[in-house]
Amino acid sequence: SADYQEKIRSSILYLKKNYNKPVWLIGHSAGGPGVAGFLQKNIKSEDYLSGVIFSGANLRSHSGNQKKNLPILIIHHKDDRCISNHYYGAQMKLDKYLKTNKSVTKLVTIEGGGPFTANPCWGRDNRHSFKGKEKEYGLAVLNFIKENSK
Repeated sequence: SADYQEKIRSSILYLKKNYNKPVWLIGHSAGGPGVAGFLQKNIKSEDYLSGVIFSGANLRSHSGNQKKNLPILIIHHKDDRCISNHYYGAQMKLDKYLKTNKSVTKLVTIEGGGPFTANPCWGRDNRHSFKGKEKEYGLAVLNFIKENSK
């Protein structure tokens, strides 16, 4: 919604103004479509946003065709079994943003981890939440931000 988009934009501008640090937008799981929608509707987002991270993002988060000039990291578990967050969605996002993004676009694939509970989507004990691979996940995100911050 327009209200949701404005809340994201005003939060980013507040952080940028008050802390004068690079601001990155991350969407995990169902947060991915919100990030993709934000990029599509906020044409000048690269003026105040330093980069974007799609983390285990929902299949719907590859929508939109706005040309961007922002570093984009897509990080996903190879064996994410959450029904709407399969790995091929990460590959679709990569293909889309390689065509529409002028800046670096990278897919990091996480494998392994565990043990896991039966629910593939909820909680922290599953591949969707990078169980057992939290350190690898965190380092991949931090390194990408360090390498690509303005």
